[in-house]
Amino acid sequence: MIDALQKWPEGSEPNETGFQLANNITDSIYSVLGNDPIRGAQFGNAMKLEATSPTRDPKHLIDNYDWAGLGPAQLVDVGGAQGHISIELAKRFGNISAIVQDMGEVMANAEAGVPPELQGRIRFMAHDMFLPQPIVGADIYLLRWILHNWSDKYCLLILRALVPALKPGAKLILMEACMPDPGEVALWREKDHRASDMTMASAFNAKERTKKEWETLITEADPRFLMEGIAEPKESALAIIKVVWNSEG
Repeated sequence: MIDALQKWPEGSEPNETGFQLANNITDSIYSVLGNDPIRGAQFGNAMKLEATSPTRDPKHLIDNYDWAGLGPAQLVDVGGAQGHISIELAKRFGNISAIVQDMGEVMANAEAGVPPELQGRIRFMAHDMFLPQPIVGADIYLLRWILHNWSDKYCLLILRALVPALKPGAKLILMEACMPDPGEVALWREKDHRASDMTMASAFNAKERTKKEWETLITEADPRFLMEGIAEPKESALAIIKVVWNSEG
């Protein structure tokens, strides 16, 4: 990683990291995992294990946002993979219908995991999140644990791709870690945050962000994005970053 920082001091590309130098390659980790079934499966299993952590349980999102107060609401789950989060939300809240978006291969056979009672309320759509958002006028767009994989350059592209689809008052929910100041939280939790930050940098040329960095990123994406607040559930490793679209801003 130190060698990569010296070689690409201003780098923001996903193939300008310690991972490329360590493996003597030029492809990004995304290309490597996509083209190597064994490594791809190892990575996928690691992510499944990480998702079982109590600090990343879907309940933190479900219990700490006023989903019922939205009324009948269309949710777009950007980068939602097999729809795990949307399914859990729909189980709890009868007012929520969801469209789950991800790359086609990621969502393979995802419909089979939808409980019969939720058929028709959970749909799946292949979509590249860097391209303009095709679902226009949804009530809420969710990106959970997505942006920490990308440098600011690419996060801005992802956020701006949503703009053409947004109606006045549309909600944007980001669920991501908020890096604490040194000594602000328990040492074990700070170590966890900083280990994740190093992993994002060394493999993806990305990072975990502080509250201020999230606010700056969102405003830079478009000044019509207005921060409503950041909630940090007590037992959660991820914060709920609440944004509203003000088309007249």
